[in-house]
Amino acid sequence: MGVAGIGCNGRNDEVSRHGKAAVTRDYGYVIGDILPMDYQFNLKGDEIDISSLPPVGPLNEWLSIRRVHVEDHPHRDGIETRLHIDYQIFKGIKEPELLTVPALSFRLRAHPESTLTTDPWTFTQVPVIPPDMTNETIEPHDGIGVGLIDTRPASQRLAYWCLGLLLVSLLMGLRGYLQRRKYRPFHSAQSKIRAAFREGADPQTIMEGMRMMHRALDQTYGQTLFRRDIPDFLRGHPSYQAAEASLEAFFVLSGRLFFVTEPYVLEASEISQLVNFLGQCIRAERGQL
Repeated sequence: MGVAGIGCNGRNDEVSRHGKAAVTRDYGYVIGDILPMDYQFNLKGDEIDISSLPPVGPLNEWLSIRRVHVEDHPHRDGIETRLHIDYQIFKGIKEPELLTVPALSFRLRAHPESTLTTDPWTFTQVPVIPPDMTNETIEPHDGIGVGLIDTRPASQRLAYWCLGLLLVSLLMGLRGYLQRRKYRPFHSAQSKIRAAFREGADPQTIMEGMRMMHRALDQTYGQTLFRRDIPDFLRGHPSYQAAEASLEAFFVLSGRLFFVTEPYVLEASEISQLVNFLGQCIRAERGQL
């Protein structure tokens, strides 16, 4: 189907509402046929008010609108607005009949007083049933009725999909729970650290215990933890906030052990302080501090 003509009211000197008639044929249409109609406008920067266009659905007792679409295209005279409407015939006849697609009117967005009106278009509809055939002799072919669709396969697939999604969610939750339980570096290393911090341990053994403490802190932080990173560490691991003072003291003591020129020998109270800090870390990683 081609393009229908356009009529107009208002702003004739400003807006072109020219419709190019290029219909391929105006006869031979039957019930159920789609009639695609195109209308072209040069609106000088204005736009069609979409709300004023006819809605999709029955237009009258024999014609319905299936689709309405508006789009702009570059043109040598500027922007060309194209309105496309798909009509459909739903009238059953026994003899050829002349039918007319009625004119449609709609507004412009910026100038609602200006009305665009399409020209009516007349065509010939022909029957699909021979005119000499009576209603009593018409025998519908088998299978033209609407059959019921078996929804059981789709319902089963949906149920399987939901069950699979539930299982995946449960497995992901279980994995996260196990990872959280497993990721307790202080708990895993506590026996070795306590053995290194036992009373009377030599300086090398105590320093190895300090290294294990540092490794556990690094594993908890996700990277090497320096003293300057303590505020960021506590923000990411709030369960350790109650041990902030002990954490600061641990880094001060570590600095004495590893970075002083003369060998530093820990006192019994300082070793006890390390053991207490280890206990705080074990409770913190369990969320019990």
